[in-house]
Amino acid sequence: NQHRVAHVSHSTNCRVYCVLLMRRVGKLLKKHWRILLTCILVAAVGYFALFYNIAHLVPHFSASEVAAQGSATSLQSIWNDPVNAPYKLLAWLPFKLGLHGIVWLRVLSAIIGVVSEFLLYFVLIHLFSRRVAFLTTLLFVFSTGFLHAARLGTPAILQILGIVLLMASVPLYVRTRFKIVPLYISTVAVALLLYIPTMPWFIIIGGIIMFKGAKQVIRELPVKHRVYIPLVFIALITPLIWHIIQVPLSALTLFGLPQHLPSLSAMGANLYSFAHSLVWRGTGPAEIMLVGAPILNVIEAGLIAAGFVTLVRSVKLRSNLFVIGG
Repeated sequence: NQHRVAHVSHSTNCRVYCVLLMRRVGKLLKKHWRILLTCILVAAVGYFALFYNIAHLVPHFSASEVAAQGSATSLQSIWNDPVNAPYKLLAWLPFKLGLHGIVWLRVLSAIIGVVSEFLLYFVLIHLFSRRVAFLTTLLFVFSTGFLHAARLGTPAILQILGIVLLMASVPLYVRTRFKIVPLYISTVAVALLLYIPTMPWFIIIGGIIMFKGAKQVIRELPVKHRVYIPLVFIALITPLIWHIIQVPLSALTLFGLPQHLPSLSAMGANLYSFAHSLVWRGTGPAEIMLVGAPILNVIEAGLIAAGFVTLVRSVKLRSNLFVIGG
């Protein structure tokens, strides 16, 4: 009888707990249904834009995707050519686990694209309202260049991530209570971004813009962190420095410069081709743009024009180098 009474009591307690739990869940859903619905819609849009049919929408793999996989098959190959090393290291992990398909490079690019989206939203919500941040991020997700880079199994997506990561460093520092943590995160990020072609230019421009603020932050640092942060930075870029010493021409690749200076006629033809591809008809390689489609679609071109008009009219925005750089 005692065992039966205990069993009935336990069953009653479980029922009461389940009822209370369901009521609490119901209240949370009633209170936060908009946030939940937004999260579901964002997940659905993100999956459709970046992951849907990623292996078969384009049935064959490009030469750059094959080359990207070939350069990430071992740590030794990454050490011998550390350009785009962050992407190669991430691509090496699934290869080491036995996932040798090139499609995993496309999945990796799509994941990096998702990280870029959240970082951009974080930056925009720091500057504008949630609605503006959400709509702007949505436009960014469906832009031609982003979709092309995020669904291609090459390191091209790292350039987008690098720019957004540099932009996010300031809001991250402002919003974080313990200021040392974002400083170390920024140090690691800047060191890794130096491995990505063209990113040194953005780091230099960002350093010029934020020089005064960074100088003040360094003055307020404890002495030990003034020593540790440079040591971390030097340790991370040592393989890159060694590679540049061994292959000096790789420095031109990192800065996005040609190894041989083209003629003036070739430079003029390239500028004309770029302007023509920007707003009218793409003529570049199929691996970096959709051939026949302009780099900027009608909506993007309209938004850029509206942004310039707003920038000219607003004195506050004209004095904000962060907004101009964005």
